[in-house]
Amino acid sequence: MGAWHVRASSTLGWLLAALLLLATSTAVAQPSKKSPEDRGKELAVEGLTLYQANKFKEALVKFEEAETHYPTAQVLRMKGYALVGMQRWVEAAESIEGALKNELKPLMPADAEDAEDQLKDVLSHVATVTIKAAVPIATVRVDGGGARELPQTLRLNVGSHRFVVEAKNRETLDSLHDVVAGPSTLTLTPGISKAKPIDKVTRKIDDDEEAESKRGDDEERRRPKKDPDDKEAEDDAAAEEAKKRAAEKEAEDAETEERTPSKKPSAPSAGLFPHQVPVGLALMGVGVAAAAVGAGTGG
Repeated sequence: MGAWHVRASSTLGWLLAALLLLATSTAVAQPSKKSPEDRGKELAVEGLTLYQANKFKEALVKFEEAETHYPTAQVLRMKGYALVGMQRWVEAAESIEGALKNELKPLMPADAEDAEDQLKDVLSHVATVTIKAAVPIATVRVDGGGARELPQTLRLNVGSHRFVVEAKNRETLDSLHDVVAGPSTLTLTPGISKAKPIDKVTRKIDDDEEAESKRGDDEERRRPKKDPDDKEAEDDAAAEEAKKRAAEKEAEDAETEERTPSKKPSAPSAGLFPHQVPVGLALMGVGVAAAAVGAGTGG
């Protein structure tokens, strides 16, 4: 039957427990309507029968349904044992622990002792992992489950599990780790910090510039490409036009120079310089003076 099967010595106890469940039901029950307790007891007995046939999955369905109607310690114990048969160790441990703590029709001493022994065997297949992260606020998801804030202590089945750790402004850490039975600690720290978030205004400016650059690139791509020969012809035409303009400018400058008379400096007017005496008048003055001197001498 395997190490996880309930010991044969407890089978008789189970059957007796099931009979007790039925025996304590109402002696005269109305066939048309049963109380939740009666329905729970019936489902528990059905589950026990399936369990004895090694139909653990079908038995679990019955025990879980019985729990909704009649959540006694004995029903939780049966549910835990069915989970043991399916090797769902973590869930089995939780159910058996719940049976040992349940105060609604607690287990009888012999059943409680058997449940404690079974729990020890189950926990040998369970890893109790304390998960930490070297960042202030982080969460972890194990095997695709819901996010849990770290640090967190979890029970996991022995073997490989996927851990996804997330933290603000950090790269998400997605990794596989093997866990072993018993307590252990796993420190998972997300990667280097992400770039500082850009404010909305800066992001809008960047988006506008990117859109403008894209429009320019699109226009450049749509513009027809010129043939190299056409480019050379355009350069020649531009050179000829420049020469033509230079010749026109030169002719215009020459025409302007011919129309403008040259300006020579004019002789100064005698009236402008009263101290200057014309040369002829000066010579005449010299002759008059000489005659006067001669006349004086003769007398």
